[in-house]
Amino acid sequence: MDDRFPVGWEVTENAINIDEWQIYGDSEIQFKLKPDRSENVITFYYRQSTWVTVKYVDASGNMLADDLEFPTYIGEECVFYAKEIEGYTPREESITISVVEAGQVVVFIYDEEQEDLITVTIRYVDKYTNRDIAEPEIDVFPRVVGDIRTYTAKNIENYSFSGTTIRKRIKITADTPSEVEEKFEYVEHN
Repeated sequence: MDDRFPVGWEVTENAINIDEWQIYGDSEIQFKLKPDRSENVITFYYRQSTWVTVKYVDASGNMLADDLEFPTYIGEECVFYAKEIEGYTPREESITISVVEAGQVVVFIYDEEQEDLITVTIRYVDKYTNRDIAEPEIDVFPRVVGDIRTYTAKNIENYSFSGTTIRKRIKITADTPSEVEEKFEYVEHN
């Protein structure tokens, strides 16, 4: 400032743009000149811009999706959210960080979704010994709540079906165990 501006003169100053830095706070300051020149100081505050890289990997570190870069500033608190990746579930839905340096990396780790399967084993047994008299049948299928599976007793040489129902129905619920065993009982011909 020079002597062209008298004490009490109202001055307006604007912050200048600096590459890779953002003004933090007011970008325009108005004040009145004071008699003591050392008090006529204007300070603008800036914060450094940077990028945070977000990675999406499986439990072995294999990349599941392209990395994303998000612009931010040193000193910022940022929240990042997991993205949906078909066939995988993120261990964390969101990650919050304080940006303290340029080039920080956030890593979302995903676990592969395991298909919810049900295994039904149908056994054909001797009523009195509980011994298998024919090869068991194994039916493996995805859990679909409300699905109904029907199994029918079969003819086995030298045996007669001894149960009261020739068909067994299993209605699939959310609580159906992942492994189910059903038996058809037979008696041996004499």
